Amino acid sequence: MKKLVTLKELSKELGVSVSTVSKALNNDSTIGHYTRERVERLARDRHYVPNEVARNFQQQRSLTIGLIVPNVLDQFFVQAINGVDEVASARQYTVLMSQTLDDERRANAILDQMRLDGVDGLISTITPTTTDLTPYRRLEKAGIPVVFMSRSPNDPACAQVTLLNDDAACNATTFLMERGHQRLAYLNGPPCVAASQQRRIGFERALIEQHRANDGLVYQPAGLTPTDTEQAIEALMALPEHPTGILTFKTYMALDAIAYLKRIYPERLNTVEFVGFSNLPLLKHLAHKPVASVEENPGLMGAESMRLLMQLMSDTPVTSTHIEIPGTLIVH
Repeated sequence: MKKLVTLKELSKELGVSVSTVSKALNNDSTIGHYTRERVERLARDRHYVPNEVARNFQQQRSLTIGLIVPNVLDQFFVQAINGVDEVASARQYTVLMSQTLDDERRANAILDQMRLDGVDGLISTITPTTTDLTPYRRLEKAGIPVVFMSRSPNDPACAQVTLLNDDAACNATTFLMERGHQRLAYLNGPPCVAASQQRRIGFERALIEQHRANDGLVYQPAGLTPTDTEQAIEALMALPEHPTGILTFKTYMALDAIAYLKRIYPERLNTVEFVGFSNLPLLKHLAHKPVASVEENPGLMGAESMRLLMQLMSDTPVTSTHIEIPGTLIVH
């Protein structure tokens, strides 16, 4: 492989100091026009490439940010990744992305590697079982700011960009009641995720506002897997008065629930309706789908996460480290 030309080699050929060559290539006003032209001409002729790695090292930055998501096959996070990357690219940052597959040990290993790689900042979505924030604290102690995207810990001190969960859940539940459902349920998300509590509060608020507090129940699945959802739906459908209007923490949970009804209770497919969080692009291709979805604007969420991280990485004063994206109910 051909060896790259160095500043020292350029300076030797021109008969000037390395400092003069460096200043000329960086448009330093102390370098005369004639000298600058000589340096630039030779740099072009010798195909000189600036050593950005060394320059960034001197400035104590890597121009890379870490991005940790649960699964790159999840259409919500695909759109969020695009939002992060759009803002990062515009600021000349490279995104180093990893997926946890919702495995906490895998997530912790990734966090340690991000710290060793010296990323300038990190955007992360926690796993359903994350309660110990020590791996994140280690990054922050190393001067690497962290922004939590979509799923954030139950810790108000954390910088985060999330949905306005309370209002979105309230509106979705009200929508189900307006469709005539007498019995309602909410399939909750992981207890350690702040959004789970916020959406539960919104669900219960809608029932209270309609004076129907006794008409709804909150069910806590064991996790977010299809099996967990099927077990939850099995328990709900076995009730003497099973719910017919069901709000789910994720739209993927609603799809798993519908698949279960098709197999076990096909006669209830037309009477049990679901609303899920995330308006997934794939929904338009499905015959059986939720009656509505909460649009979480994942692209905007990703972009806002990157903008907040940029502020935390700089000396720019941060007005708020909590950003909430309004949700919109999309009827299918």
